[in-house]
Amino acid sequence: MIKPVSYLKFKKLLIYVLIFTASVAFIYITELSAVKASAVQTYSIGMLNGGSTLESDGTSIYVLSFSGGTVSFCRLQNGICSSYTFNAYGKVRYVTVSGGCVYAVSQQNGNTFINKYMCGRDTLYNYDMGRINITSSYKCRICSGKIYFSSDDEGSHFECMNIYGEKLFSFNADMGEATDYISDFSGNNLYLFYQNNVYRADTGSNQIPSHILTTVNLRPNIFVCDGIIFDYGGEIADISESLSVSTGITGNKINGGLANGYYCKYYKGSIYGYDKSGNKYQLYKTSFSGNAQMLSQNGNLYVLSEYGELDVININELSYPEKENENRSISSSSANSGKTTNTGNSSSSDNTDSRIHKSSTGSYENNNPQFSINSYNVDEGKKIIWDISSGTTIASFRKNITFNAYSLTFFNSRNAEQTSGKLGTGFTMSVKLQNREYTSYTLSVKGDLTGEGNSNSNDAKLLSRYLMNDTQLTDAQYAAGDVNGDGAVNSIDILKIAKNNL
Repeated sequence: MIKPVSYLKFKKLLIYVLIFTASVAFIYITELSAVKASAVQTYSIGMLNGGSTLESDGTSIYVLSFSGGTVSFCRLQNGICSSYTFNAYGKVRYVTVSGGCVYAVSQQNGNTFINKYMCGRDTLYNYDMGRINITSSYKCRICSGKIYFSSDDEGSHFECMNIYGEKLFSFNADMGEATDYISDFSGNNLYLFYQNNVYRADTGSNQIPSHILTTVNLRPNIFVCDGIIFDYGGEIADISESLSVSTGITGNKINGGLANGYYCKYYKGSIYGYDKSGNKYQLYKTSFSGNAQMLSQNGNLYVLSEYGELDVININELSYPEKENENRSISSSSANSGKTTNTGNSSSSDNTDSRIHKSSTGSYENNNPQFSINSYNVDEGKKIIWDISSGTTIASFRKNITFNAYSLTFFNSRNAEQTSGKLGTGFTMSVKLQNREYTSYTLSVKGDLTGEGNSNSNDAKLLSRYLMNDTQLTDAQYAAGDVNGDGAVNSIDILKIAKNNL
């Protein structure tokens, strides 16, 4: 016989059921929200001193910055973003990461120092490397506890040392001057770029680099991300596939990644993907539209905006809409043949660079096309055109450039195309032939350190801050600050800029 349930017991049971149901629903909704939130995460990095650079050591993501003798950086590891600051010995020239450590190359009284900050131990070590001659760009690579640097200005002789300053081995680049050298994020491989050839060395052994790729498209500077070589001129080279893709998306910092077989580039608020046939797709729309740096690692794209926001985007969140009606060239690169095959409107070539070849006179020739820079000083190593008069307009500047069959495009310091008006320090000039970019130059206007196109008290103040080690100058700004042309910036230049006596 079933006993009747009292009203109070029934009410109590009903309350328990409702509480249990609500709890399950809450847990489900919470977990669903967490999954969706984890697809795109944003970290506020802020504006670090002297600008920021996005890097990786293969495990963690870093945002690096330095000014004077101070290094500031953020490290993102396992979803936790931590901030650090340390003071190096002397003036910092270059910062990089490797194996969970941040390395700062600094100079003091003619000596070079390696400052090693171990993030896991929160400990700083300083190593005196003596009077080793690091090239004018202060560039070196630290891989697997070894320091690689070019010991001459020509970039043809390389030294490898440990962090204690002990020489391990050296090698000569018999194939010619190295225009760039870089390591992958893991630090397991060192890549050297010589003209149209890429060489690679295993950093785990004292190995001399061996040839792996010939490509007519890559130009310095280069970086390696997920085994793919990107350059700042918008070219991509896939070593495993022996092919290269031209994107036309240029910049002066790291911008590239790999997502589900698509070569990715960020541009003006969108992430674009290129397939192995050179077809372009819009994969993602970001919440900002300004300049940004980007790299890929462990199934995520990391996008650092110029506003100091770091977005972590899971590659499974990318979408693939209809193909854009735009032809892009793709070239097959071979370590043996050097042949290229192009799609779209580009022609094919055999063992030749169909764009531009540099002649012994300093002009660029390809049958009738010619390109040369007149009336200005040029630093080909740093790709800077300097000693441009204050107030120079784009129209007047173009008159001093010979560019038969070539096209010139100018971009301001925010990477927006500029067709008229005054040039400013930090502007870039892109040189193209048949809609394919060959090279680009950063412009330096005399006395204009702020990029406004003329010299005034703001430029004098910025130069004063630099001399007091309160800020860092780019190479173009340094050239702009040397208004008397003696090769150095000092109080005399400040007075001339302040008085507008250029």
